[in-house]
Amino acid sequence: MTVQKKTDAPIPAIEVRDFRTGFDGKVLLEGLNFSVNPGEVFIILGGSGCGKSTLLKHMIGLYAPWSGSIRIFGRELTIAGERELNEIRKGFGVMYQSGALFGSMTLLDNVSLPLRQWTRLPRKVINEIALWRLSLVGLGDYGDFRPDEISGGMRKRAAIARAMALEPKLLFLDEPSAGLDPITSADLDELILSLSQSLGMTFVVVTHELDSVFTIASRCIMLDKETRGIIGDGPPQDLRSNSDNPKVRQFFSRQPSARTTEKKNGETTSS
Repeated sequence: MTVQKKTDAPIPAIEVRDFRTGFDGKVLLEGLNFSVNPGEVFIILGGSGCGKSTLLKHMIGLYAPWSGSIRIFGRELTIAGERELNEIRKGFGVMYQSGALFGSMTLLDNVSLPLRQWTRLPRKVINEIALWRLSLVGLGDYGDFRPDEISGGMRKRAAIARAMALEPKLLFLDEPSAGLDPITSADLDELILSLSQSLGMTFVVVTHELDSVFTIASRCIMLDKETRGIIGDGPPQDLRSNSDNPKVRQFFSRQPSARTTEKKNGETTSS
């Protein structure tokens, strides 16, 4: 009789252990430990200056931490040489806050760029793939447009299409809703959910937009500037209702700081 072995647990999309970093000798983040599961929409949030975007830049290999480990689908990022680092990067896409599209190029050429850089596919095939990526984000009819000829929300969609050019399993989005009106932001949230559900992609999103967090997040971590670490980890609804950290509850409930309340009360008393 053959005994079947238990199936191993899936490798985390991202695994961060004992992470520590800073600038000019000053610690910004330390003691960070968390994992991102495949298929999650994982949010990194927190107040201004807490290190959200800095953490993301470490996770995509732009910065090296002072110490600790960052694994992308089991591959160690922090000690990878240039060749291995490029191989790891092929497995994920990045959408920067500004979109970072090339203004002199059409949307089709912008989305084609990673394919031309990293593959040897014929140009016709590259254009077909790029057009398909644009179609996935609702821009199939805009391939011949330049970034300055479309709206801000459409530029964000085009940037997501380019981030998906190499068919990655993981997408990093830095402040995707920044600069967008509420309706356009809600439309972008729906796109992220649709891509996550239909393609099974894993998303890591840096944002402080609570409406988006409650709409798209499977799970989130909250960073704190004072403690230089994670003060909340879980689904946003649970953190808002059940966290034992008052800063977390205050953040998710959009409550003013004590200093703001004291100032307001002082003004009321003196008037």
